[in-house]
Amino acid sequence: MIGIQKSPYPLALEYLYKIARGVIPGADAFFLPPETMVITSQKGKFLIPLSRSSMQDLEQALASNQSVKYSKGLKSDARFALYQFLNREGGLPSDFRLSDFFLADAERDWQSNVSLQTHFDSKMAKGLYENLKRLERSLERTFNPDISLPEVDRELTVIRDLTGWYEQNKNLNSFNVQSESLSYLKAAAVCWILDLERRRDAEVAPRAKAAYVTKMLEIASPFQMQPCNRIKLPAAMEDYVAREKSAVDTSQRGLRQHADVDVQPGSSGEFEPVFACHDVHSGHDKLQFDIGLDIFLG
Repeated sequence: MIGIQKSPYPLALEYLYKIARGVIPGADAFFLPPETMVITSQKGKFLIPLSRSSMQDLEQALASNQSVKYSKGLKSDARFALYQFLNREGGLPSDFRLSDFFLADAERDWQSNVSLQTHFDSKMAKGLYENLKRLERSLERTFNPDISLPEVDRELTVIRDLTGWYEQNKNLNSFNVQSESLSYLKAAAVCWILDLERRRDAEVAPRAKAAYVTKMLEIASPFQMQPCNRIKLPAAMEDYVAREKSAVDTSQRGLRQHADVDVQPGSSGEFEPVFACHDVHSGHDKLQFDIGLDIFLG
């Protein structure tokens, strides 16, 4: 690593460097005055124009005794903005797991009193609806007449209000959408990303695998805009992930049990067809992640 300490914000650049190194093994980085971070690796050289105000905020958060939750939130926003930039430039590996970003983001400065107008295009709305139904089915399995789980009844009501709206209006656009509903829309996006990761893992074509990563970031982007990035995922998300993990573990145990058995003639495994997706471009030219502003991709 060269020249990080010579920059006006060494701590912020060191943090971004560590994030880049985490997803691009063997990456190196240096600061190019006046406002550029350069990442080099076997995948190429990536010049990242930096937002001065964003970097100053991150440097101050890392250097001071500001609220831990505020600092973690700012670092989380910086991490996602860097992921977006690297993906646009072809720097993210095709096995990148975006779901981990959301599922591990547990201690930031969450907000519980948010009201927004929502607007999604038809494809996004359909995908969110389908994954709200996945969450609904998971909650129905959590419901158990032998034990008391009154919160599950409430969660099912919130999800069914959202799915019912879509079934009636064929969109998820509405005024005055509250935090609780926003949290389930965000959870639906994470469920969708988990499904795309499974499809991507089953794919062998490098370009198709890369297209999956782009699609996942496209789905995630609206939920990393302020203030959606400060809406906490609902408890139902943890239940859903636990069920999915259990299903995968069971499947893997079955594979291990049959690892030494000869494959019978005619047996085969089939994967679902590749999910078609389109490229996403941004009109912004600097890496920004200001708390209080939308998260823009450089």
